[in-house]
Amino acid sequence: ALGRVAARLSSLAVTSKRTGRAIGWTMIRDVPACERGRSDASSEGRCDGDRTVYAFQTGLAVACLARAGHVLGRPEWLQQGRDAMGYW
Repeated sequence: ALGRVAARLSSLAVTSKRTGRAIGWTMIRDVPACERGRSDASSEGRCDGDRTVYAFQTGLAVACLARAGHVLGRPEWLQQGRDAMGYW
Protein backbone atom coordinates (compact mmCIF):
# COMPACT_ATOMS: atom_id res chain seq x y z
CA ALA A 1 0.00 0.00 0.00
CA LEU A 2 2.81 2.45 0.88
CA GLY A 3 4.46 1.87 -2.48
CA ARG A 4 1.24 2.57 -4.40
CA VAL A 5 0.56 5.76 -2.47
CA ALA A 6 4.13 7.01 -2.86
CA ALA A 7 4.15 6.18 -6.58
CA ARG A 8 0.91 8.13 -7.04
CA LEU A 9 2.29 11.07 -5.06
CA SER A 10 5.46 10.99 -7.13
CA SER A 11 3.43 11.04 -10.35
CA LEU A 12 1.59 14.18 -9.22
CA ALA A 13 4.72 16.33 -8.91
CA VAL A 14 4.80 19.55 -10.87
CA THR A 15 7.99 19.49 -12.93
CA SER A 16 10.20 22.19 -14.37
CA LYS A 17 9.56 22.80 -18.04
CA ARG A 18 13.28 23.43 -18.44
CA THR A 19 14.83 20.51 -16.53
CA GLY A 20 11.96 18.04 -16.11
CA ARG A 21 12.76 17.78 -12.39
CA ALA A 22 10.23 18.14 -9.59
CA ILE A 23 9.64 21.68 -8.38
CA GLY A 24 6.80 20.93 -5.98
CA TRP A 25 3.21 19.85 -5.57
CA THR A 26 -0.04 21.67 -6.14
CA MET A 27 -3.55 21.40 -4.73
CA ILE A 28 -5.51 18.29 -5.62
CA ARG A 29 -8.97 19.63 -5.19
CA ASP A 30 -11.76 20.50 -7.57
CA VAL A 31 -13.54 23.73 -6.80
CA PRO A 32 -16.92 24.20 -8.49
CA ALA A 33 -16.14 27.85 -9.30
CA CYS A 34 -12.88 26.95 -11.05
CA GLU A 35 -12.19 25.16 -14.29
CA ARG A 36 -11.19 21.50 -14.15
CA GLY A 37 -7.65 21.09 -12.78
CA ARG A 38 -7.59 24.48 -11.09
CA SER A 39 -8.17 25.40 -7.47
CA ASP A 40 -8.87 28.36 -5.25
CA ALA A 41 -6.22 27.85 -2.56
CA SER A 42 -6.71 31.28 -1.02
CA SER A 43 -10.54 31.05 -0.90
CA GLU A 44 -10.58 34.55 -2.37
CA GLY A 45 -12.35 33.59 -5.57
CA ARG A 46 -9.10 33.51 -7.55
CA CYS A 47 -8.43 30.28 -9.41
CA ASP A 48 -4.81 29.12 -9.50
CA GLY A 49 -3.43 27.02 -12.34
CA ASP A 50 -2.62 23.33 -12.10
CA ARG A 51 1.12 24.16 -12.16
CA THR A 52 0.95 26.45 -9.13
CA VAL A 53 3.10 24.90 -6.41
CA TYR A 54 2.49 25.46 -2.73
CA ALA A 55 5.01 25.27 0.10
CA PHE A 56 2.76 23.34 2.50
CA GLN A 57 1.79 20.65 -0.02
CA THR A 58 5.39 20.42 -1.23
CA GLY A 59 6.73 20.01 2.29
CA LEU A 60 4.30 17.20 3.04
CA ALA A 61 5.04 15.46 -0.25
CA VAL A 62 8.81 15.69 0.28
CA ALA A 63 8.52 14.29 3.81
CA CYS A 64 6.29 11.43 2.68
CA LEU A 65 8.44 10.53 -0.33
CA ALA A 66 11.62 10.69 1.75
CA ARG A 67 10.19 8.29 4.33
CA ALA A 68 8.74 5.93 1.70
CA GLY A 69 11.94 6.05 -0.36
CA HIS A 70 14.02 5.17 2.68
CA VAL A 71 11.73 2.36 3.89
CA LEU A 72 11.17 0.81 0.47
CA GLY A 73 14.65 1.41 -0.95
CA ARG A 74 13.49 3.72 -3.75
CA PRO A 75 16.26 6.28 -4.28
CA GLU A 76 14.33 7.98 -7.09
CA TRP A 77 11.74 9.20 -4.57
CA LEU A 78 14.49 10.58 -2.37
CA GLN A 79 15.96 12.36 -5.38
CA GLN A 80 12.59 13.78 -6.37
CA GLY A 81 12.29 15.30 -2.90
CA ARG A 82 15.82 16.71 -3.15
CA ASP A 83 15.00 18.23 -6.53
CA ALA A 84 11.90 19.95 -5.16
CA MET A 85 13.76 21.24 -2.10
CA GLY A 86 16.56 22.52 -4.35
CA TYR A 87 14.01 24.46 -6.38
CA TRP A 88 12.68 26.19 -3.26
